[in-house]
Amino acid sequence: MAIVSSGAVSLGDIQTEFGGTNPASLSEYYSKGNAPASGEIQLAADFYGTSNSIALNFATTFTGTINNGTSITIGTARSTRMVHIMGYFTSNTVPPSSGSIGGVSMTLLPSPSGVALSWWQGWAKVPTGTSATVTLNTGGGTCFVSTFDTQNSGASNSGIINTGTSGGTQTFNFTVANEGVVFWEGNSGAGQVHTFTLTTDNPDGVNQRYHFTAAGGNNAQTKGAYSLTSTDDSRAFNSISSSGSKGSTLSSGGTVFHAN
Repeated sequence: MAIVSSGAVSLGDIQTEFGGTNPASLSEYYSKGNAPASGEIQLAADFYGTSNSIALNFATTFTGTINNGTSITIGTARSTRMVHIMGYFTSNTVPPSSGSIGGVSMTLLPSPSGVALSWWQGWAKVPTGTSATVTLNTGGGTCFVSTFDTQNSGASNSGIINTGTSGGTQTFNFTVANEGVVFWEGNSGAGQVHTFTLTTDNPDGVNQRYHFTAAGGNNAQTKGAYSLTSTDDSRAFNSISSSGSKGSTLSSGGTVFHAN
């Protein structure tokens, strides 16, 4: 909750909003709210109406093939910027298991072994530069890069669901936030003709980033999407494959980020 816009403001009010140690000291709050980086801090003038919350500022910045050494666009430099990569392959390719963005080590969420069409996600907080070099221990396939702001060091939650070779529904029940974003993707197995869809009860719906279907009678599919969150509750993010998907592992991966 933001600090009041009129009336008295105490040091305790500032500590409640922005955190800090006890005993509280004004020197802890340089560059917080509207306070200067140095010099005199005024309780009311520098903190009226301010909040410790930040906006998500979600943007998509790059689409294309990423391999070891590829340079990607990541937008305006800032200390709260998270860079997220979502990638897929058109075959059962081993996805990357280590890498970095702009020299910062990525956290990676790769598809399990045995899937017909591999996928992966990776993310890192990259505070500097308007472009960044990606390093990977293997190729990254076709990729989609997004940036957004968060006060957190990483994802609020992430996971992989791997349910074998039959069709069905895989669901991530994530605790979401106002503001935030969820990325989820997955693959259906090879086999007879079938459907593979992504759904959610989140108000922003499914913003599809890709959909690939294997050729030559394989019929395996992979899809990826994101959804911006605007509520503080639990939401379901689903990957649904009809029962025709029988030839290889059905799997999904999901991550949720909170701005604050």
